[in-house]
Parts: sequence; structure tokens; C-alpha cells
Amino acid sequence: MNPLTTLSGLMRFTSTVLLCLVLAQTALGAIIDHDKVQPFAQPEPVTVSEKAAVKYKPQLQISDSCVSFPAVNAAGEITGGLKGTKDTDGCTEAPLGSQVYGRATWYQDKWAMMYAWYFPKNFWGGASERRHLWANMVLWLDNPALETPKIIGASLSRQTLKVPKAVFLSMGEQQKDPYSKVTAIPPMGFVGMQAIQTGRISRFRYTYNYTGGSNISTRVAQDYPDNSAWIGLTFAGSDGEYQDLIMWNQLTDEARAALESADFGKDTKILILPRALIQTALGGTIGHDKVQPFPQPEPVSLRESSSQVQATTADSVSAAGEITGGLKGTKGTDACSEAPLGSQIYTRATWYQDKWAMLYAWYFPKNFWGDDEPRRRHNWANMVLWLDNPALDTPKILGASLSR
Repeated sequence: MNPLTTLSGLMRFTSTVLLCLVLAQTALGAIIDHDKVQPFAQPEPVTVSEKAAVKYKPQLQISDSCVSFPAVNAAGEITGGLKGTKDTDGCTEAPLGSQVYGRATWYQDKWAMMYAWYFPKNFWGGASERRHLWANMVLWLDNPALETPKIIGASLSRQTLKVPKAVFLSMGEQQKDPYSKVTAIPPMGFVGMQAIQTGRISRFRYTYNYTGGSNISTRVAQDYPDNSAWIGLTFAGSDGEYQDLIMWNQLTDEARAALESADFGKDTKILILPRALIQTALGGTIGHDKVQPFPQPEPVSLRESSSQVQATTADSVSAAGEITGGLKGTKGTDACSEAPLGSQIYTRATWYQDKWAMLYAWYFPKNFWGDDEPRRRHNWANMVLWLDNPALDTPKILGASLSR
């Protein structure tokens, strides 16, 4: 399997509220100034996954946009970003330090490592345009447990937003694919690499020898790839800087819950959430009635045995990572009054401020508005049930939160 080809057509499932929905939706982290967010210090790597992520950590090079900033602190306080005006004013330096966020997983015998950066402003045509931006790179390895894993590809995020209208000027094109993909890192894409000109092929073409660089650590830049109107990631031609890496499972519970519940704007995807790696590298889109649900396993842990509710809905993802395509928001309940392969409820649970929070989430292929008429494709709904202690024989229900 060429992992890069699986990326085409993905990231289209943009209206989901994700399998890893917000456990603390009723207790959101506070929003603080973008330059007051304390980054996490990079922990000493322990697992194979953590060691590989640190070993292959990329540099980020910035020239004409904001530097990267931390997005969340240990207490779960979220950055407020910066208004998309005055270009790089207020974001040329992260006074408390920056951050790169990481996730990693196996997929069809390939190891995918995601590195994600947050920026307080988004840029279009060389000027600041919006508040908030996330960018990421997925680096594919053959096996992180090997002494020298082989890089077998990379995918760099780019934006698919519509191009704003500009008088008399073309400021670039709208991108259709949210990722650019390569099966081999370009020589100048490695940290420390230098190009020495050795000859000339034609008026504008030369030959080079490449020397002095790493064969492990890559370097990427915030630039305008492939005539894109909106800023995105490309491989850099010069060195940038490293940021402290924090893996998703190394974040505090408060930080994860805050990121999962954060609102960075409807067009800003948080590219370190669990769904981002799934949508980037794992999921294909299939018919809504072709998604095979997971059978409910026998509960083993307290977390599992305390999570029992009933509902009838559709299922959204298969064991192979195939994502439902949903249904167009027309014709009432046509084609969605029954789930032929069975339905599914998704759940998560965790402690939060001395209370046990259990989230139950359902997926629906259509979204309805007024007089039972469907208006859109896809809908997620969830309930958070709060208990005093799941380890008790009869836990007490302290409250519930129903999404709307």
C-alpha cells in the first residue's frame, strides 16, 4: 500500500463532531491571551513511539508569517489567537516558547507520525486574514522499532479555503487536496543540507551536489505551496528551529479535553485531534449503509462496565478506518429509517474535577431542522453522564449534559 495515495479524497468529512467528542463540553477551558500560554516541556521519551517521534522531529522555518505558538497549557487554558489584521504584529516571537504536537499510529504495516503546529493568525496572499491556523506534516516510516527506520513518504498540509476576491489581482488558486504528498523527501528538505552547484543544464537549470545534511530530521516552512492563495507547509530550503515536542498521550487530561472542546472557527481544523490522523491517513469514505459496526465487547474494566445505554442510530466508521459518506440533506428520512448492518454508539470516559464523566455519542447521516425536514449531510449528538464513582456498587448520577 502506498500510504500517500490513501490521502486523496480524505479530509472531506468536515462536518463531523468526531468520535473523540468533548468529555468536558460543560466545563470548557478558559481562553487566555495567545502569548500567555505556557508550553509543555518535552518529556524524556520512553516508548518506541515517543523515541521515534523525537528522533524524526522536524524543524519549522518561518519567514513572512507568524511563528508557531502553544495552543493549550497544562491547566487546559486555550489560546485566544490574534485577530487577522496587521500582518505579523504580535506574533513574531513566542515569549514563553513554542510547541509542536505529535501523534503516531500503525496503518496497514506503515508507521504514521503526525507533527502539528498552531499559529495565532492565518495568512492569505502574504497578508494576515483570519484568527487561528493549524498546520501539520505526516511522516511515514517502515518500522519505528528498527535501529534506522526508513522514511517512505511525507504529507504536508495545505488549506482548501476559498480564495478571497481581489481587485484586478490573482493571489493564487484554491487547493482541492488538503495535503501535498511525496514518496521521497527532496534533498534540501533535510536539516543542514546544502546545495553546491556543479554544472549547468540550460539557462535556468543546474546540477547540484548535496552535502552536510541529516538523513533523519526534515525541515518545513510556512509558505505558499503550488501557487496556493492560502499559506501552507512546504519543505524548506534553509534551516528553521525545533520546538519542544509533546505527544497527545503526554498531555494532561485537562489539555486534551480543552483541545477537543475548543472552537477555533468553523474553517479551522485542529490538526492534532484524534480525528485528524484518522482523516489524514486512515479513512476512506464509503456508503452510509455499508459501514460495518463494531460488536460490543464484553466489558472488562470499571470504565467499560459502567458505560451502558441504548440507542438506535447509524454507524460512522468501520474497523478498517472507512468513514461514512452520510446522506444528502433532502427527502426526509428516505434511506435512513433503518441501519441495515446495525447501529453504533461511541463512548469515552474519564475523571474530571473529582467527577466521572461518561460521554455517549451517536452519528446520523442527515441533519434535521424545523418540521422534521433534513437540511444538511451528517449530524453528531452526544450526552455526558456524570457519576460520583464508577467503582461503587451503585454509583450515583450527579447530572447529565445533552448536546444541542
